[in-house]
Amino acid sequence: MSPWDPIVIALLTLAAFGLAVSSVSRVLVWCVVRHHPREGASPDSVDILKPLCGVDASLAENLSAFARQSHTRYRIIFGAASPIDEGLIVAQHFCREHRELSTRISVGETPGLHNPKVALLAQMARCSDAEWLVVSDSNVRVTEDYLRDALSHTAPDVGLVTHLVFGAGATSLSAQLESLQLGCFVAPGVCGARFVLNETCVIGKSMFLRRQALERIGGFDAVGGYLAEDYVIGRAIADAGYRVVTASMPVATWNEGWTIGRFASRHLRWAVMRRQVSRPGYLLELLLTPGPLLMLALLIDSGMPGVGVDSRWVAASILFDQLLDAITHSRMLGRLAPWPSVVLNPLRQWLTLAIWVLGWLVQTVEWRGKSYRVGVGSRLEPLRAAPSASTRSVP
Repeated sequence: MSPWDPIVIALLTLAAFGLAVSSVSRVLVWCVVRHHPREGASPDSVDILKPLCGVDASLAENLSAFARQSHTRYRIIFGAASPIDEGLIVAQHFCREHRELSTRISVGETPGLHNPKVALLAQMARCSDAEWLVVSDSNVRVTEDYLRDALSHTAPDVGLVTHLVFGAGATSLSAQLESLQLGCFVAPGVCGARFVLNETCVIGKSMFLRRQALERIGGFDAVGGYLAEDYVIGRAIADAGYRVVTASMPVATWNEGWTIGRFASRHLRWAVMRRQVSRPGYLLELLLTPGPLLMLALLIDSGMPGVGVDSRWVAASILFDQLLDAITHSRMLGRLAPWPSVVLNPLRQWLTLAIWVLGWLVQTVEWRGKSYRVGVGSRLEPLRAAPSASTRSVP
């Protein structure tokens, strides 16, 4: 018996479980996702909260999509920490161009909240009295039926509606990797956690929050000390007796101008966050990327005579895994996945595995120019003092 046999057997066993788990997760993505709106009653009172921090590559175009909504009864509240934030300049231009829309601008943060996004949201929420608050990140680009579809899920017992996200504007290598990661790893992971493990899983890039439910859990202020504010909000709303549902239409995040550094930084931050939220859940994430495990087993088999692995079975399993990802990515995109994505997916899987390993080792993260130590439950401990911003609201 070769000394490599136990390693190969362990890799193949993990990969076999991984293929089963990833297959189920990808079937769930296929069942959840559709690219046409659901019909249903919609509440009249809706405020969209748009937190801003600098200018994304396509911020103006992303904002313009909110001027073309088929559900017309809504207001947009833009928020930035500083009155000279470049993103705020783009938002002010949007307000002037679309005077037919109800808009408001909030400048400043709620003090004492370590999560910079939540500090903005808490301040913006004070400008709102709507029944539903929509949290929508600045790099989200929506279709005209975004509001109509999501609001059709708002039954009386629903406290939160969230969305799966996919990447768009993928012209560079980094942007394509981001798009693949969102569609082939994040979406299956969310669906698996939600429908197999019965774990409340929320993606904070797009959240529809019932005001009554949000106030019942203490508002945004109650989650300002967490990195995983979306998860904490979802869990708290579910514990308060409301349902948390996933909308059927995924939303696009625009990835134009992405770099490898930004890709690695974001997903390492998310990895550290998920590990601190649930270590058993984080351990199970290894099963969502069986491809690298199979490739390692095949490499060991080819380099170490006597291991005795059926290389044809391993190669067929690798191809099956790649096919699953291509199908899932196509489903998320709503069209056939472009061939560069299919070719790049093995690289994306290796990067995912490397980030997963680093996620066990890293304790601190960088976010919006600030450094934090991430504690249990994703609690944030600032490592560097940040300049304070004045708090005021501009109509």
